[in-house]
Amino acid sequence: MAMLLPTWSIGNTQVCTGFQDAVIHHLQHESISKELSMYFYGVSLRGWQEVWPDIQTWLKRRPRRVADMYCSIDNFSSEPDALRKMARNLVGHVFIFQRGHAIFHPKAVVFHDSRGATCFIGSNNLTSAGLGWNFELATRVRLNRSDVNAPRGLRDWETAIRSLCIPLSAELLNIYQEEFQAAQHLPRDRNPVGRKRVQHSQTASKAGLAIPQTAIMEVMPRETGTGGSQLQIPVDVARAFFNLPKGGQIQVNLLDAQSNQHAALTMTDYGNNTRRLAINRLTSEPRPCIVWFRRKQTNYLFNIVSQTRNNLEFRRLLSLCIFQTSSVSKRWGMYE
Repeated sequence: MAMLLPTWSIGNTQVCTGFQDAVIHHLQHESISKELSMYFYGVSLRGWQEVWPDIQTWLKRRPRRVADMYCSIDNFSSEPDALRKMARNLVGHVFIFQRGHAIFHPKAVVFHDSRGATCFIGSNNLTSAGLGWNFELATRVRLNRSDVNAPRGLRDWETAIRSLCIPLSAELLNIYQEEFQAAQHLPRDRNPVGRKRVQHSQTASKAGLAIPQTAIMEVMPRETGTGGSQLQIPVDVARAFFNLPKGGQIQVNLLDAQSNQHAALTMTDYGNNTRRLAINRLTSEPRPCIVWFRRKQTNYLFNIVSQTRNNLEFRRLLSLCIFQTSSVSKRWGMYE
């Protein structure tokens, strides 16, 4: 991309359509800042590789310089490989937003110096698309100490953000890596299967109707207890998704999306509302949690998403559980 720095200026604010070029230009030419703070909703490995060489040169050009990264893993917005690479490059200076009750969504690069701060704030994520070919817009703002409340207001915002972040640990990265890989099997765009479709599920394929490919259900506190493994399957899910005949019995071949372990389980229809699967991984998953299943040839791929480990993904999946037999029963949904 050609250098576009700035496209136009308004007072201390410069608007640039070349966010990457603007930040790299500043890294290469400024000489007074000692602290670099980066805040991004999404980071990809290629995006980080675009800027790291110039950040590394900036760090070496002056003693006691520090660079910190604050980013999100909500909705799997950042790539695990990018987090791992950043952790190696910025040892002890990569932080993950985990303690807030909303999505962490900024895209900002801030250079602090003794006279104030220079901020690059825009719509760009730190990804190859955000830096390279998306239509994005960013501003370069200079905040001087002489500007009333400006630097202090920025510091207050940064302090608040940092209080809601935790250091990226190897344990957190490994957990996120497993969840990220498992989530790749679960499509983001799905058509819900309604109750009328469920009623005709036994003849759906013969009638030319699409068979449900994904089933999602919440785990109720009472159905297994803490450390329990018995998952109750709603009768509609048993019929339409697992193809359990009335009064019959089937073998369900499960494949854990995290560990890739197989398990062959039996599901039986006893003529009441109870159809269960014993999933061992439920014994180690904190409640509340969601279980999703996805057809994969002759197997059923599954994963468990707990609220404590991935609150945003838990809430997203729970919003897809659009059916409920009664006000106190578990919620569930099926999708093409």
